[in-house]
Amino acid sequence: FKFSPDGSKRMYATYIGGWANEQPHSMICDQQGNLTIAGRTNSDNFPTTTAKVGTGGKYDIFVCKLNPTGTALVGSIRIGGSQDDGVNIKPKYIAPNPPNQNDGAYETRRNYGDDARSEVVLDAQGNIILVSCTQSSNFPATSGAFQKTFAGGLQDGVILKFTSNLSALTAASFFGSAASDAC
Repeated sequence: FKFSPDGSKRMYATYIGGWANEQPHSMICDQQGNLTIAGRTNSDNFPTTTAKVGTGGKYDIFVCKLNPTGTALVGSIRIGGSQDDGVNIKPKYIAPNPPNQNDGAYETRRNYGDDARSEVVLDAQGNIILVSCTQSSNFPATSGAFQKTFAGGLQDGVILKFTSNLSALTAASFFGSAASDAC
């Protein structure tokens, strides 16, 4: 939904997603009024304008940009490895085996207070910068990445940079240690 500055009028309302589950984590508008949304999806048919980056798996990270009227995608991309990306928890346990409260997935969830993890900002040139997390050791890092490989634990943080129209991923790096991390 987009509302007028005083909140009295709905400017537009729209859906974005595919056949399964989507969850937006972070949104930001640029000076032209385009809305950039970052989140996670496990829909194979999530609407994109750029080919999927990476193998894809359970949940993947998505970034999409809507025009100022909410009537068209300016760009949309999906990125992920073979495990959960943009998810700040481990899969549910099956009773009678309770979760280990000392493992990192629970630590990072307590720190952030939720199971969702992505934040998006724009740089001075309008490029899209996203931080999130991955449980995928094969998450697609780019050449010249700060950290090219998964460091360990149950998840690492990731830092991504996209062109302003989401036509290309220009940088992707892991950001983590041997423990569990999230950005």
